[in-house]
Amino acid sequence: LGGLEDLARGRLCMVAAENFYHDPLRLLRAYRFAATHGFQITPETTVAIRRAAPEFSRVAAERVHQELFLLLAAPSAVNVLEAMEAVGLLGRVFPELDDMKGVEQNGYHHLDVYGHSLAAVACLEEVLAAPAAYFGEMAAEVVRYAQQQPKTALLKLAALFHDAGKPQVQGRRSQPERYTFYFHEKVGLEIFSRVAARLRCSLAEIKTVSALIGMHM
Repeated sequence: LGGLEDLARGRLCMVAAENFYHDPLRLLRAYRFAATHGFQITPETTVAIRRAAPEFSRVAAERVHQELFLLLAAPSAVNVLEAMEAVGLLGRVFPELDDMKGVEQNGYHHLDVYGHSLAAVACLEEVLAAPAAYFGEMAAEVVRYAQQQPKTALLKLAALFHDAGKPQVQGRRSQPERYTFYFHEKVGLEIFSRVAARLRCSLAEIKTVSALIGMHM
Protein backbone atom coordinates (compact mmCIF):
# COMPACT_ATOMS: atom_id res chain seq x y z
CA LEU A 1 0.00 0.00 0.00
CA GLY A 2 2.99 2.31 -0.21
CA GLY A 3 3.30 2.82 3.52
CA LEU A 4 7.09 2.74 3.62
CA GLU A 5 7.30 5.46 0.96
CA ASP A 6 4.78 7.57 2.87
CA LEU A 7 6.84 7.20 6.05
CA ALA A 8 10.00 8.17 4.21
CA ARG A 9 8.31 11.31 2.88
CA GLY A 10 6.61 12.18 6.16
CA ARG A 11 3.22 11.77 4.55
CA LEU A 12 0.02 10.56 6.24
CA CYS A 13 -2.33 8.89 3.78
CA MET A 14 -5.49 6.90 4.50
CA VAL A 15 -5.82 3.32 3.31
CA ALA A 16 -9.52 3.76 2.56
CA ALA A 17 -12.07 6.43 3.43
CA GLU A 18 -14.51 3.90 4.86
CA ASN A 19 -12.03 3.15 7.66
CA PHE A 20 -12.90 6.52 9.19
CA TYR A 21 -16.52 5.38 9.45
CA HIS A 22 -15.58 2.01 10.94
CA ASP A 23 -13.73 3.80 13.76
CA PRO A 24 -14.12 7.61 13.80
CA LEU A 25 -11.35 7.94 16.41
CA ARG A 26 -9.02 7.64 13.40
CA LEU A 27 -10.07 11.18 12.46
CA LEU A 28 -8.38 12.52 15.60
CA ARG A 29 -5.54 10.00 15.43
CA ALA A 30 -4.53 11.36 12.03
CA TYR A 31 -3.91 14.76 13.61
CA ARG A 32 -2.25 13.20 16.63
CA PHE A 33 0.24 11.54 14.29
CA ALA A 34 0.72 14.88 12.51
CA ALA A 35 1.53 16.50 15.87
CA THR A 36 3.73 13.81 17.39
CA HIS A 37 5.57 12.72 14.23
CA GLY A 38 5.50 15.83 12.04
CA PHE A 39 3.56 14.11 9.27
CA GLN A 40 1.73 16.04 6.56
CA ILE A 41 -1.79 14.78 5.92
CA THR A 42 -2.43 14.29 2.22
CA PRO A 43 -5.15 16.40 0.53
CA GLU A 44 -7.38 13.42 -0.26
CA THR A 45 -7.14 12.25 3.35
CA THR A 46 -8.06 15.75 4.54
CA VAL A 47 -11.14 15.75 2.29
CA ALA A 48 -12.20 12.36 3.66
CA ILE A 49 -11.76 13.57 7.25
CA ARG A 50 -13.91 16.62 6.58
CA ARG A 51 -16.69 14.42 5.19
CA ALA A 52 -16.52 11.95 8.08
CA ALA A 53 -16.24 14.57 10.86
CA PRO A 54 -19.94 14.27 11.90
CA GLU A 55 -19.25 10.63 12.83
CA PHE A 56 -16.84 11.68 15.58
CA SER A 57 -19.61 11.89 18.19
CA ARG A 58 -19.72 8.08 18.23
CA VAL A 59 -16.26 7.79 19.82
CA ALA A 60 -15.99 6.90 23.51
CA ALA A 61 -14.75 9.79 25.63
CA GLU A 62 -11.92 7.80 27.20
CA ARG A 63 -10.42 7.15 23.76
CA VAL A 64 -10.73 10.82 22.80
CA HIS A 65 -8.97 11.76 26.04
CA GLN A 66 -6.03 9.48 25.29
CA GLU A 67 -5.44 10.72 21.73
CA LEU A 68 -6.08 14.35 22.62
CA PHE A 69 -3.55 14.41 25.46
CA LEU A 70 -0.90 12.84 23.22
CA LEU A 71 -1.60 15.51 20.61
CA LEU A 72 -1.48 18.39 23.09
CA ALA A 73 1.79 17.17 24.58
CA ALA A 74 3.53 17.57 21.21
CA PRO A 75 5.79 20.64 20.91
CA SER A 76 3.83 22.24 18.04
CA ALA A 77 0.25 21.25 18.73
CA VAL A 78 -1.31 24.64 17.93
CA ASN A 79 -0.72 24.28 14.18
CA VAL A 80 -2.47 20.92 14.29
CA LEU A 81 -5.40 22.39 16.24
CA GLU A 82 -5.79 25.00 13.50
CA ALA A 83 -5.72 22.28 10.86
CA MET A 84 -8.43 20.41 12.78
CA GLU A 85 -10.52 23.56 12.84
CA ALA A 86 -10.20 23.87 9.05
CA VAL A 87 -11.89 20.48 8.53
CA GLY A 88 -14.54 20.93 11.22
CA LEU A 89 -13.01 18.46 13.67
CA LEU A 90 -11.85 20.80 16.44
CA GLY A 91 -15.42 21.89 17.09
CA ARG A 92 -16.42 18.23 17.36
CA VAL A 93 -13.81 17.73 20.09
CA PHE A 94 -14.41 21.10 21.79
CA PRO A 95 -17.82 22.51 20.77
CA GLU A 96 -17.40 25.14 23.51
CA LEU A 97 -14.82 26.94 21.37
CA ASP A 98 -17.46 28.00 18.84
CA ASP A 99 -18.94 30.47 21.33
CA MET A 100 -15.62 32.34 21.44
CA LYS A 101 -15.59 33.14 17.73
CA GLY A 102 -16.35 36.74 16.85
CA VAL A 103 -16.34 37.92 20.49
CA GLU A 104 -14.42 41.20 20.31
CA GLN A 105 -12.05 42.46 22.99
CA ASN A 106 -10.26 45.70 23.87
CA GLY A 107 -7.14 47.59 22.89
CA TYR A 108 -4.14 45.29 23.15
CA HIS A 109 -6.39 42.32 22.38
CA HIS A 110 -6.06 42.43 18.60
CA LEU A 111 -7.91 39.13 18.17
CA ASP A 112 -11.35 37.87 19.11
CA VAL A 113 -11.57 35.52 22.10
CA TYR A 114 -11.18 32.43 19.92
CA GLY A 115 -8.10 33.73 18.09
CA HIS A 116 -6.63 35.01 21.35
CA SER A 117 -7.05 31.58 22.97
CA LEU A 118 -5.21 29.81 20.15
CA ALA A 119 -2.53 32.50 20.29
CA ALA A 120 -2.14 31.80 24.01
CA VAL A 121 -1.42 28.15 23.20
CA ALA A 122 1.10 29.22 20.55
CA CYS A 123 2.87 31.54 23.01
CA LEU A 124 2.91 28.81 25.64
CA GLU A 125 4.62 26.50 23.16
CA GLU A 126 7.24 29.19 22.49
CA VAL A 127 7.90 29.49 26.22
CA LEU A 128 8.17 25.73 26.69
CA ALA A 129 10.58 25.49 23.74
CA ALA A 130 12.94 28.11 25.20
CA PRO A 131 12.12 28.64 28.90
CA ALA A 132 15.48 30.30 29.65
CA ALA A 133 14.51 33.25 27.43
CA TYR A 134 11.51 33.93 29.67
CA PHE A 135 12.32 32.58 33.12
CA GLY A 136 16.11 32.88 33.41
CA GLU A 137 17.41 30.92 36.37
CA MET A 138 13.94 29.46 36.96
CA ALA A 139 13.96 27.76 33.54
CA ALA A 140 15.01 24.43 35.01
CA GLU A 141 11.95 24.43 37.23
CA VAL A 142 9.71 25.10 34.24
CA VAL A 143 11.31 22.20 32.38
CA ARG A 144 10.93 19.94 35.41
CA TYR A 145 7.25 20.82 35.71
CA ALA A 146 6.47 20.38 32.02
CA GLN A 147 8.19 16.99 31.91
CA GLN A 148 5.70 15.58 34.43
CA GLN A 149 3.11 14.00 32.21
CA PRO A 150 0.45 15.11 31.47
CA LYS A 151 1.40 18.62 32.66
CA THR A 152 2.19 19.97 29.18
CA ALA A 153 -1.21 18.91 27.86
CA LEU A 154 -2.91 20.41 30.92
CA LEU A 155 -1.09 23.73 30.48
CA LYS A 156 -2.33 23.91 26.90
CA LEU A 157 -5.89 23.06 27.93
CA ALA A 158 -5.74 25.90 30.44
CA ALA A 159 -4.43 28.28 27.78
CA LEU A 160 -7.16 27.21 25.37
CA PHE A 161 -9.98 27.65 27.89
CA HIS A 162 -8.71 30.46 30.14
CA ASP A 163 -11.10 32.98 28.54
CA ALA A 164 -13.94 30.58 27.74
CA GLY A 165 -16.26 32.51 30.05
CA LYS A 166 -15.91 35.83 28.21
CA PRO A 167 -18.74 35.33 25.69
CA GLN A 168 -21.27 34.90 28.50
CA VAL A 169 -20.24 37.97 30.52
CA GLN A 170 -19.27 40.46 27.82
CA GLY A 171 -20.42 43.99 28.65
CA ARG A 172 -19.71 47.44 27.32
CA ARG A 173 -18.75 50.76 28.88
CA SER A 174 -19.27 53.99 26.98
CA GLN A 175 -16.75 56.10 28.94
CA PRO A 176 -14.26 55.13 27.69
CA GLU A 177 -15.55 52.85 24.94
CA ARG A 178 -14.45 49.38 25.93
CA TYR A 179 -15.68 45.87 26.68
CA THR A 180 -15.83 44.36 30.13
CA PHE A 181 -15.62 40.71 31.12
CA TYR A 182 -16.23 40.73 34.85
CA PHE A 183 -15.75 37.35 36.57
CA HIS A 184 -15.16 35.57 33.27
CA GLU A 185 -12.64 33.28 34.97
CA LYS A 186 -15.40 31.92 37.23
CA VAL A 187 -17.70 31.26 34.29
CA GLY A 188 -14.75 29.73 32.46
CA LEU A 189 -14.30 27.28 35.30
CA GLU A 190 -17.88 26.13 34.91
CA ILE A 191 -17.41 25.67 31.18
CA PHE A 192 -14.19 23.72 31.60
CA SER A 193 -15.79 21.51 34.25
CA ARG A 194 -18.27 20.37 31.60
CA VAL A 195 -15.45 19.74 29.12
CA ALA A 196 -13.52 17.75 31.72
CA ALA A 197 -16.54 15.64 32.63
CA ARG A 198 -17.20 14.85 28.99
CA LEU A 199 -13.58 13.82 28.41
CA ARG A 200 -13.49 11.73 31.61
CA CYS A 201 -10.57 13.72 33.00
CA SER A 202 -9.15 12.60 36.32
CA LEU A 203 -9.64 14.65 39.48
CA ALA A 204 -5.95 15.57 39.42
CA GLU A 205 -6.21 16.80 35.82
CA ILE A 206 -9.31 18.84 36.62
CA LYS A 207 -7.65 20.36 39.69
CA THR A 208 -4.59 21.48 37.73
CA VAL A 209 -6.45 23.12 34.85
CA SER A 210 -9.08 24.64 37.13
CA ALA A 211 -6.39 26.25 39.29
CA LEU A 212 -4.72 27.81 36.24
CA ILE A 213 -7.99 29.13 34.82
CA GLY A 214 -9.18 30.40 38.18
CA MET A 215 -5.95 32.28 38.92
CA HIS A 216 -5.13 33.66 35.49
CA MET A 217 -6.45 37.12 36.39
